[in-house]
Amino acid sequence: MRRKRKALILAALPVLLCIMSLHSLFPLTSPTKATAQEVGATVLANTDSFYYLPGETALLQVELQIPADMLPGEFALQLQLYSPAITRSYLGSFRRGAELYPLVTRKLTTLTPAESRSAMSFALEPSALGLTPGIHPYEVRLLREGEVVGKDRNFLVIMKPETGYPLNLSLLWTLDFLPSTDARGNLLDGGLAAACSSTEPGFLYSLLEILNERPGMASSLVLPVFIYQELEEFSRSSTPGDTGVGKGAQEILARLSRMVTEGRLDLLNTSYSFCDLGLFEIPGWEQEVDDQVRLGIEGTGVPHARGSGFVNPSFRITDSTMQRMVEEGMDFTVISQEVLKHSAAGKKLLQGTTISQPVRLINSRGSLIKGFVLDESMYAYLEESTAGDPRHLVQNLIAELAVLQRERPYAIRSCVLAFPPGFLPGREFLEALYDALQSCPWVQVRRLEDLSRDQFPLEGVAVQVPESSGETSDYPERLAPLRDRALSFSAAVIPADHPLPDELVKLVLLGMNHRFSDESDQNATRNFLNSLEDYLAGWTSRVNIGRKRSVTLSGTTGNLSVDIVSELNFPIRATLRMENPNLSFPEGNVLEIQVEPRENRYVLPISTHRRGSFLVDIELETNGLVLDSTTITVNTSIINTLAVILLACLLGMVGLGMLARRMWRNIRGGKHARREDRG
Repeated sequence: MRRKRKALILAALPVLLCIMSLHSLFPLTSPTKATAQEVGATVLANTDSFYYLPGETALLQVELQIPADMLPGEFALQLQLYSPAITRSYLGSFRRGAELYPLVTRKLTTLTPAESRSAMSFALEPSALGLTPGIHPYEVRLLREGEVVGKDRNFLVIMKPETGYPLNLSLLWTLDFLPSTDARGNLLDGGLAAACSSTEPGFLYSLLEILNERPGMASSLVLPVFIYQELEEFSRSSTPGDTGVGKGAQEILARLSRMVTEGRLDLLNTSYSFCDLGLFEIPGWEQEVDDQVRLGIEGTGVPHARGSGFVNPSFRITDSTMQRMVEEGMDFTVISQEVLKHSAAGKKLLQGTTISQPVRLINSRGSLIKGFVLDESMYAYLEESTAGDPRHLVQNLIAELAVLQRERPYAIRSCVLAFPPGFLPGREFLEALYDALQSCPWVQVRRLEDLSRDQFPLEGVAVQVPESSGETSDYPERLAPLRDRALSFSAAVIPADHPLPDELVKLVLLGMNHRFSDESDQNATRNFLNSLEDYLAGWTSRVNIGRKRSVTLSGTTGNLSVDIVSELNFPIRATLRMENPNLSFPEGNVLEIQVEPRENRYVLPISTHRRGSFLVDIELETNGLVLDSTTITVNTSIINTLAVILLACLLGMVGLGMLARRMWRNIRGGKHARREDRG
């Protein structure tokens, strides 16, 4: 019998292994999950407060949306509570839908809804549910006939404010928009205008209005200078009675100035056009990179606005970029975790708990700067959640901050909550966020400038910044020809203080905006480059060489005159060049000229050692930029001598004719006289 059992077990073992392997390759989906996906009932669960003190009653608010084809019907609402979130990784896995075993399952109610939409509230006593201070994940399920047809996950936060130090939190908003217009002044992108609208309150208008209404709140703002200049343009376009973009921009600028002066808002420096400096740190672009940093740090002109922080797009930093920051007197920057991954010291820091102090950054020259590491977990969450229930989003952020504070409650810690460029929330989210933070005594909201002044970097660690950003793009090569044309023409303009050169330089700097170089919007990139090319052509095409078919010399020497017509209203410096190997130019074949508005004529002596026709190439250029070119045929005296000979022959024939005629008259006159004598 034992042998038979052993044989049966051995025979069944391969079958079991096969079943297990198939299960790992093709996991079975629970019927409740499949039903929920098929039916698509929506459950939205929130609490009336973003955090509670121990002993307080929580009010659970549930909103349901049930498809009409499921009505009427009997449903049950169920609450499941899970193990408290101690780590942020556990928090993230629960949010992403990991299957966990609930600690508590409680039936909330049975309902027979008559309409698709319904809302209800339930009072929860955390102590009765066995909940102590902590971050408690929960799930609200909607069931029909025992099957889950909809569910929602969220967090119940219970905190004891007196436990430990409050978490220092900096909210960092980045005004990352494409230029509103292209190089020719045509509409390119409406993002900034929409953000400024006061009629349908846009993101930026709402942000500053809500901050203005909450004196206890502070924030940090990355405001590129070109964005500030566009805000000024919008404000100047406002008309009496205007309640749209122009009026909104005026209020934005006024609030910016007031809150910066009051110390509630700090403006972090960045490059002029929010350019990825590391991408352009290549030979030939040194001047443009210097201009980006210089114009960016010169600032917006807002009183008390200049701070000591500098931020690069996508929170990258390179060796050269950091050196420029240090040379400009910057004390700190904000970086992503990617920067830390380039060095052994940085990788070691990432292996521990969340980095909650600035780190000391060092480059190849030994320069040092303080680097705040943005919170990657919340940044990624917001990047993925550009849409969703505002209170739900805020509750998730509060849960993240609560776990972070409880990791090391008696350490002085800081967190930089940076909002992704594509995350442009509405008023409801902004109100919920700032109200929630204002009500949390275990969170202290501060400007980055204040944190940098008060918090020291981690001791004994210096993180080497990477030599390059690691980003590759052919965009600098695409922009370079237009840059060269713009700079060449700018250098030709007289006088030097004419506004056009500055305008052309700034258009090139705008073309370096990181949204063009990363080609997140390929149509916008293409349209801007085309408009810049057209705009440059509109200036350079106004200077032309007058067309002539040919010029004839009186001999083997003579003068060649060249007419240049300029439709510009200012003079330019240019070079006039003529080429033909068979012609000599006694005074040189290159003239450095000043082309005045309207008509200009330049005369050059030329000579040749043989007779014939010669094709002369004529080119007008300035600083390597060809403005116009043409060819003229020069004919020598071989043609003129023949003409003179023919003319001399003709004159000789005419003279002989006249002489013969005179002689004939004399002869006839003599005969007539003799006849009279005879008579």
